[in-house]
Amino acid sequence: MAFGGLDDRPEYSFSVVSAGAFLGPDRFVILDSQASELKVYSTSGEHLHTFGRRGEGPGELGRLPRLLATGDGTIRIWDGLQQRLSVFDGDGRYLSSTRPMDGTEIRFVQLAGALSDNRVIWKQPSQSRGAEDAPNGVYRDTTFHVVRSPDGVSDTLAWTLTAEAYRANAEGQQLSTRVLFGREGFAVVGGDRLIYGVTDDPLLRSRNADGSDGPTFRWDIERTPVSGREIDSLRTESAAPWRGRLETGGPQLVAMANAQLRVIDEAPARETRPHFSAAHVNGSGDVLVQLATDLFSVTNEWVLFDEHGAPRGTFSSPRDFRVLDFTLGEILGYTLDELDLPTFQIRALEAS
Repeated sequence: MAFGGLDDRPEYSFSVVSAGAFLGPDRFVILDSQASELKVYSTSGEHLHTFGRRGEGPGELGRLPRLLATGDGTIRIWDGLQQRLSVFDGDGRYLSSTRPMDGTEIRFVQLAGALSDNRVIWKQPSQSRGAEDAPNGVYRDTTFHVVRSPDGVSDTLAWTLTAEAYRANAEGQQLSTRVLFGREGFAVVGGDRLIYGVTDDPLLRSRNADGSDGPTFRWDIERTPVSGREIDSLRTESAAPWRGRLETGGPQLVAMANAQLRVIDEAPARETRPHFSAAHVNGSGDVLVQLATDLFSVTNEWVLFDEHGAPRGTFSSPRDFRVLDFTLGEILGYTLDELDLPTFQIRALEAS
């Protein structure tokens, strides 16, 4: 199945494609975030219906909405400006909405995803732990919280850890920098669980909605050592924003910038490479991981796991193919032409 490109029919034209998801074995939905519209198609490419419009009322979509798939046949949309979760059935009928953060003091959260009971999981970057053990203390890179409904209380669900942090004292203030170049915390939500990890570890962990540990997803991949040239390049990239602050900031900001530059220059670099550049989870909890080759590029190679963590094989995707959703047998995605117009495809997964 393929359709898209330059098409005068409004039901087949798009402004900005931001997400898509299967709604079952024979339908899928595409979110056009700029138009604040969702379009539902059969897996043969037939347009079924369009719904959604921009606004702040019930069932309306704000600017830059996010599609959150949970696998129960419903469509969940997160409005980041209003901090509102709206729920539609698979035919686009509006069901309900909630503002799960209203009971908290947190505003404008970074959302990781939503569960089927409409609780949301949000992420809180850069929480320090073990500062007294610097420079080799434990650094809580990103913490993931689940908001209990309806009381709005946040429970910590999981976190990613960086094993090294280098710290410096600037005018009595402790500053730190992450020195694991090429390492990033990562998380996706699907199948009513949080899938999370760090990119330089060929392992993803999971945490179920009730807080219990879920399966792990591990793969093997060879890595060559990181060169000194690559590390120097990353140091330069990390230092660039702080050097800009030396020229434009006031005395306090300049002092902080100097301290951060000293930290970046002196910090021991762990020679690490990312093992993956992206991971997707579908509504059933199956996981799709895009492998990485080095610090700066990605591959078209993928490894597929079922919901229990069992590997189902590897496969290659076409160049510049952008994945939206998948099953254990098919993958939904698109490519962009020279006019940046999307062509959608459903491709069979032929795993080796």
